Amino acid sequence: MAEHQLSQSTICQIIREGKKRPKKCGRPTILTWGERCALVCYVGCNPMTSATQIAQATGLPVSKATIQRELKRNEFHHEKVCISEHLTAKNKEKRLEFA
Repeated sequence: MAEHQLSQSTICQIIREGKKRPKKCGRPTILTWGERCALVCYVGCNPMTSATQIAQATGLPVSKATIQRELKRNEFHHEKVCISEHLTAKNKEKRLEFA
């Protein structure tokens, strides 16, 4: 205390103010940190499932939009799987003729 020339009451006041938590503003989050981790782990293993299937599989009581928002926040983007047909000999010949 002698180094900074502050009284003991001033130091106690600074410590008390430091222990106070700041007020949280905004709407509270629906999912906890653990639920978010479970969601991301599930999608990492099964990337082609829909948001409603993810909600049913994980047992989270949230809407489809909430799951999509959390996935987007974790950089999982919606990709639709396109089923492509295998090339047959006839298709290969037609492509070569076109080119």
